[in-house]
Amino acid sequence: MMKKNLYSLGINNSNHDRSAALFKDGKLVYAIAEERLDRRKHSEGFYANNSRGVVVPPLKAINYVLKAEGISIDDLDIVVAGKSINSCKQIIRDYLPIKDKSKIYELQFPFHHYAHAASSFYFCNEKADYVLVADEQGHWIDDYHYEMLTLFENRDNNLVAVDKIFGDYDNISIGMFYDFISFCLGFSDGGLPAAGKTMGLSAYGKGTIYERRFFSLTDNGIIFNFDNLIDFLQVYGILARRINRKDLPVKVGNTTFLVELAKYVNPISWKDERAAMIAYVAQKEIELIIDEYLARKLGNKGNVKLASAGGIFLNTNLNDIIRNKENIEAYFPFPAATDDGCAVGLAYVGAKLLGEKNFFSTSIYLGREYNNKEILDALNNSSLPFKEEETSREVAKNIADGKIVCLFNGAAEFGPRALGNRSILAKPDSITIRDRVNRIVKHREMFRPLAPVVQEEFVSEYFYNRETSPYMMFVSTVKDKRLVGITHTDGTARIQTINKKQNEMLYTILQKYSEYSGFHICINTSFNVNNEPIVESPTDAIKNFVISDADILAIGNYIVDKRDIEQEFILNKREEYFKSDKEALLKIIRWKCLNYEHREAEFYFNILSKNAVFNELTEDEYMEYLSFGVSIYSDLDSNMCREYLDKLLGQCYPKYNYSDYYCLKNEFGEEDYSKEVLKHMREIERIGYIKYLEKRYE
Repeated sequence: MMKKNLYSLGINNSNHDRSAALFKDGKLVYAIAEERLDRRKHSEGFYANNSRGVVVPPLKAINYVLKAEGISIDDLDIVVAGKSINSCKQIIRDYLPIKDKSKIYELQFPFHHYAHAASSFYFCNEKADYVLVADEQGHWIDDYHYEMLTLFENRDNNLVAVDKIFGDYDNISIGMFYDFISFCLGFSDGGLPAAGKTMGLSAYGKGTIYERRFFSLTDNGIIFNFDNLIDFLQVYGILARRINRKDLPVKVGNTTFLVELAKYVNPISWKDERAAMIAYVAQKEIELIIDEYLARKLGNKGNVKLASAGGIFLNTNLNDIIRNKENIEAYFPFPAATDDGCAVGLAYVGAKLLGEKNFFSTSIYLGREYNNKEILDALNNSSLPFKEEETSREVAKNIADGKIVCLFNGAAEFGPRALGNRSILAKPDSITIRDRVNRIVKHREMFRPLAPVVQEEFVSEYFYNRETSPYMMFVSTVKDKRLVGITHTDGTARIQTINKKQNEMLYTILQKYSEYSGFHICINTSFNVNNEPIVESPTDAIKNFVISDADILAIGNYIVDKRDIEQEFILNKREEYFKSDKEALLKIIRWKCLNYEHREAEFYFNILSKNAVFNELTEDEYMEYLSFGVSIYSDLDSNMCREYLDKLLGQCYPKYNYSDYYCLKNEFGEEDYSKEVLKHMREIERIGYIKYLEKRYE
């Protein structure tokens, strides 16, 4: 009789980055984040028709991994679920249609950091001596204390917490600090602070000196200094006035003082010269405190193999500091370091509870593969012209010709990095192409660097660091001055090294590209546009290709070339894709207006105006819609601009700052509002915008 396979399902049910992972007989076979399937960045789990405390489980992700393996939910032997902050066992029991509810487990509190640690420990094949976890917040053990940082030791392949630091209302975590700085710089990503943008911007502030520290390492743990943060924010003009601790509530359960402090903040644009200096100071602070902590806790342990997980360890500059510490023999940051990775840790724990002892990790390509029929069906349904070609040769040739290529190949990567199966590829030696990728393909800030992928055996030819980096978790100093398209302003790049075993298609593309260009390296950035999640399916890939200004789509064995498509057809397809997607329309109009691409913005603005999705606009969105009209037509049609300006000013909407619009009305030669505007602007500068609104409309 054949031995039954043992299946363990891990479910991360945090309110962001929900995910599912499936183990089969000690091996991780599938893992996916819910955002890849519901197409909402970070896939927040709160829904309007539920209580605010209810986070709906990642049902699409759960179904995906079960279907990919060809099993039903009742074939599972164990389900281990968890989320940050608090318990989710009852929610999982209520939503999961499994007959035997006794299979559903939740570990002993607090275990959020343990789930993070387990994910990284598994992925390094249990080789680490220690695992360090640090994030924004783990579990709250009561109303006023939460997991802030935890160090685990490997004792006979079991993780034991040897140091755990708790945060509270005043003692914020390293992750909270960095996210708050990101908020001050106006960086967001799917509604969450975009810490990666802050790291990218920090290089432009290199050399900035701020002598005071925000964190200190004591015998009682890591302590945050409130007064030094306030001084810092005042020095750089983020706070309009001095805020004292007594100005904020004494203590509020399940939150920190940052929630109230944010009301006094006047965020600035990344284009402001202060932004890069602020980002640099914040970056140096997290590097220093983690370096100091590791020196104190592991400095006398001899050579150490260290793993890490938790959101701050997506920070590649920080990872490089850790990797280069004298006593760190090997360092394994988990590629899916944020909460989506917890599903892997929980499934791993479940497999251990089932008695599994032999664990092995082989790949980060943990999605399912789409077969040729699925790809052909998607292409035929799109009506796009396509050709069957030798994909690797065509991709290499087009990259060499200066084209931007979207690559859809094999199983999707798990985690936030595209590693060759859901990637956008381009030449590495062109600033023009780099800027084109950022601005009109990816629709993102121009300062953000693009990462390279390089054949493993050629890494030392292009970089001073000779180590492998298969998951884009480290930076290296660029040696080859020709590589301007992948070199950040500080002379570094976040590299991915590749060998044939890891990804044969990507390796072959680079090999053939070298025949055309002499380079064994090219730009590799994630295949997603307009702030969407990375593409998962053939249909996602086709849609993202059409709405971007990329040149080539390589999907399976087929090539789609924009040169073969009439522009009118492309515009019609874009309208087809956008007309029922309110969020996507608002994102792309916002981006086009931000970059003064008003003619293109008008195209999408008109789609929003004339389709049924317009009736779904909330009050806030309608006000933004009117502001789009003012922005677009201030450049294209003054009469239309006046029309939208009058509608906007006629709303008297309490959440909106009208000062710039009154100034614009003055430019049209109408009533002089400047004195009234100046009065309100000075009040905003004095107390902060949110406090100004609270005072005015209380």
